[in-house]
Amino acid sequence: MTPFFDLAKAIYQKIPINPDVDTSLCIALTRWLAKDENNTLIISKLVPFLFYIDPLHYFYLLYTSIPRKYRIPSLQRTTRTKTKDNKLLDKIKEVLGWSNRIMKSNEYILNKVVLTDKKYWKQQLGLK
Repeated sequence: MTPFFDLAKAIYQKIPINPDVDTSLCIALTRWLAKDENNTLIISKLVPFLFYIDPLHYFYLLYTSIPRKYRIPSLQRTTRTKTKDNKLLDKIKEVLGWSNRIMKSNEYILNKVVLTDKKYWKQQLGLK
């Protein structure tokens, strides 16, 4: 099986290659190519053929349809948003026996009530 990024490089830079592809690799390649905004219209027209033609022919269809680029567009890394750990809310969650889902649904109310008078609630819950 040909490595994934070698196939992507061949498609973008039009490098001759003898690919060894299967349907799952074609699906992954299609999803990756669709992340480039310039390819979305082309990919949307090609996706219906994915399961009806041979994976090798589908690869060549991608190869001939995607315009040539010298630099392969890289995917942007997704960054996780860091949440501040609020010890007071964690203690309330523990005392009440709430799950994360219930806590998230009641977080707005707790922020309005509890966080307005943190000193009092810390004293009541035994936090420093």
